[in-house]
Amino acid sequence: MDAAFFTRNRATLRSKLKANSFVALAGFGAMQCDNDQPFAFKQEGNFWYLTGIEEPDWQLLLNVDTGDEWLIAPTLSRYQQTFDGGLSAANATKISGIKNVLDRQQGRTVLKKLLAGKKHAYVIEPKTPKLYGFQPNAAPRKVYAAAKSSERIDLRLTLAKMRAIKQPAEIAAIQKAVDITVDGLLALLPELKHYKNECEADAKLYYEFRKRGAVHGFDPIVASGAKTCILHAPAANDPLRNWLLTDVGARLNNYTADITRTVPLTVPTDRQRAVYEAVERAHDHFETLVKPGTSVKEVLTDAYTFMGEEMIKLGLIDKPLLDNSHIFKYMPHAITHGLGVDVHDPLGQPQTFEQNMVLTNEVGIYIPEEGFGVRIENDMVITATGVKNMAAKLPISLDVLAKMV
Repeated sequence: MDAAFFTRNRATLRSKLKANSFVALAGFGAMQCDNDQPFAFKQEGNFWYLTGIEEPDWQLLLNVDTGDEWLIAPTLSRYQQTFDGGLSAANATKISGIKNVLDRQQGRTVLKKLLAGKKHAYVIEPKTPKLYGFQPNAAPRKVYAAAKSSERIDLRLTLAKMRAIKQPAEIAAIQKAVDITVDGLLALLPELKHYKNECEADAKLYYEFRKRGAVHGFDPIVASGAKTCILHAPAANDPLRNWLLTDVGARLNNYTADITRTVPLTVPTDRQRAVYEAVERAHDHFETLVKPGTSVKEVLTDAYTFMGEEMIKLGLIDKPLLDNSHIFKYMPHAITHGLGVDVHDPLGQPQTFEQNMVLTNEVGIYIPEEGFGVRIENDMVITATGVKNMAAKLPISLDVLAKMV
């Protein structure tokens, strides 16, 4: 993305905000890994979407009323400058399109003036879902606390709605990431007969992504045997057994794919085939439901009801329930999510699906008591009339996949 992309995003954001206000946002800071190195860094998605800055500890200030913009650079120690280099003011301007690049002291002065003269401060409230047990990144919280003397308004929903509708350049970027992921999986499948453990499959995908200039967009899931029932299976270290589930996505130019295939390594049993084909039917059914303007609630109700009917046929559940809660024992995840800068990109709580949203189609059945799980996942962009499967080159048919292994 060039500077015009980020400049346009900031202008669009300002047009949605109240007068007599400013925006104060922070990128993520580096997180300690061990005594002298950080974990691999990934920028906070909203901050990148507005600035393009991929270095840690940068901040952004916007005067909504005048359009004035400032980037605040971190203060780097001699150690950081020697080992990490850092980002120059000139390059920060080239990337973001923001001419005013300040040091921390200058940034505090500007923020103090904005706080004194503006009623509203738009910030990102630093919340982390307790469900996941994450430790939040500290950098956004500091900026949120610094803006406390104004009326603070959380920007997350506004930005989520913006990011949900992808621009043409974003769709093209996601398609490139999908293509690399598909190419990597197509290169992997014929090699599986020579592999003995998950590590080899994991290494093959890493190689195929890296040689195409991409990285993994998230920790890859490469799971065999009973591990196919663990949604976020632990590290790929075990021998290959019966089936291999790969849930992976290349990341290129800050946009990520998310594709899953479950492939047989031995001849499937009749039961396994029945489960796989039920997942395939549910996957195909969901794709037919999504169109611009359709109700999200109605589509999801239809999709989950269809999956419940498939589970009844398989003898997994006895009868459908009105809230579809019965299926979550065997498919404990959502059937779709947004995709883009983040692998679970925000959609802004939409009431209807809209053109140029990019979604996953992610269906699975996991039966721990049988030591077997199936997940099929494609990425799709909503068009004027329906959806386009962005991973159409990669088959999902059990028989076709079996012939490729």
